[in-house]
Amino acid sequence: QDILDLIEAPKTGIIAALDEQCRFPRATFKEFAEKLYNDFDRKHERFERPKKAKRESFTLHHYAGKVTYDAFNFMDKNKDYVVLEH
Repeated sequence: QDILDLIEAPKTGIIAALDEQCRFPRATFKEFAEKLYNDFDRKHERFERPKKAKRESFTLHHYAGKVTYDAFNFMDKNKDYVVLEH
Protein backbone atom coordinates (compact mmCIF):
# COMPACT_ATOMS: atom_id res chain seq x y z
CA GLN A 1 0.00 0.00 0.00
CA ASP A 2 2.84 2.41 0.69
CA ILE A 3 4.02 2.47 -2.94
CA LEU A 4 0.46 3.20 -4.07
CA ASP A 5 0.22 6.04 -1.57
CA LEU A 6 3.53 7.46 -2.79
CA ILE A 7 2.22 7.50 -6.35
CA GLU A 8 -1.49 8.24 -5.94
CA ALA A 9 -2.06 10.04 -2.64
CA PRO A 10 -4.23 13.14 -3.18
CA LYS A 11 -2.27 16.38 -2.66
CA THR A 12 0.92 14.58 -1.59
CA GLY A 13 1.68 11.86 -4.16
CA ILE A 14 3.75 11.88 -7.32
CA ILE A 15 0.69 12.25 -9.55
CA ALA A 16 -0.50 15.23 -7.49
CA ALA A 17 2.97 16.82 -7.84
CA LEU A 18 2.85 16.20 -11.58
CA ASP A 19 -0.60 17.76 -11.90
CA GLU A 20 0.55 20.76 -9.86
CA GLN A 21 3.60 21.35 -12.07
CA CYS A 22 1.48 21.03 -15.23
CA ARG A 23 -0.66 23.96 -14.09
CA PHE A 24 2.33 26.26 -14.63
CA PRO A 25 2.82 26.95 -18.35
CA ARG A 26 6.57 27.48 -18.07
CA ALA A 27 7.32 24.65 -15.65
CA THR A 28 10.00 22.24 -16.84
CA PHE A 29 10.73 18.58 -16.31
CA LYS A 30 13.77 19.66 -14.30
CA GLU A 31 11.55 21.58 -11.90
CA PHE A 32 9.23 18.58 -11.66
CA ALA A 33 12.17 16.33 -10.80
CA GLU A 34 13.45 18.84 -8.23
CA LYS A 35 10.01 18.95 -6.62
CA LEU A 36 10.04 15.17 -6.32
CA TYR A 37 13.54 15.22 -4.85
CA ASN A 38 12.52 17.86 -2.31
CA ASP A 39 9.29 16.11 -1.38
CA PHE A 40 10.39 12.48 -1.30
CA ASP A 41 14.17 11.92 -1.38
CA ARG A 42 15.31 10.49 1.96
CA LYS A 43 11.78 11.00 3.28
CA HIS A 44 10.10 7.97 1.70
CA GLU A 45 11.71 4.55 1.73
CA ARG A 46 10.36 3.65 -1.73
CA PHE A 47 11.72 6.77 -3.48
CA GLU A 48 15.32 7.20 -4.55
CA ARG A 49 17.23 9.84 -6.44
CA PRO A 50 19.69 7.97 -8.66
CA LYS A 51 23.29 8.97 -8.09
CA LYS A 52 24.29 8.52 -11.73
CA ALA A 53 21.59 9.66 -14.13
CA LYS A 54 21.86 11.35 -17.51
CA ARG A 55 18.71 13.40 -17.04
CA GLU A 56 16.50 14.14 -14.12
CA SER A 57 15.18 10.77 -13.12
CA PHE A 58 13.88 9.00 -10.05
CA THR A 59 13.67 5.42 -8.89
CA LEU A 60 10.68 3.81 -7.22
CA HIS A 61 11.05 0.63 -5.23
CA HIS A 62 8.05 -1.35 -6.48
CA TYR A 63 7.15 -4.70 -4.96
CA ALA A 64 8.82 -6.51 -7.88
CA GLY A 65 11.97 -4.40 -7.73
CA LYS A 66 13.45 -1.00 -8.55
CA VAL A 67 12.26 0.93 -11.62
CA THR A 68 13.95 4.15 -12.73
CA TYR A 69 11.82 6.73 -14.52
CA ASP A 70 13.03 9.61 -16.66
CA ALA A 71 11.13 12.81 -15.83
CA PHE A 72 11.80 14.22 -19.31
CA ASN A 73 8.40 13.62 -20.94
CA PHE A 74 6.22 13.19 -17.86
CA MET A 75 4.78 16.70 -18.03
CA ASP A 76 4.11 16.69 -21.77
CA LYS A 77 2.27 13.39 -21.51
CA ASN A 78 0.23 14.62 -18.56
CA LYS A 79 -0.80 18.07 -19.83
CA ASP A 80 -3.52 16.65 -22.08
CA TYR A 81 -5.26 15.22 -19.03
CA VAL A 82 -5.04 18.05 -16.50
CA VAL A 83 -8.36 19.77 -15.93
CA LEU A 84 -7.83 23.33 -14.78
CA GLU A 85 -10.07 24.44 -11.96
CA HIS A 86 -12.08 27.60 -12.50
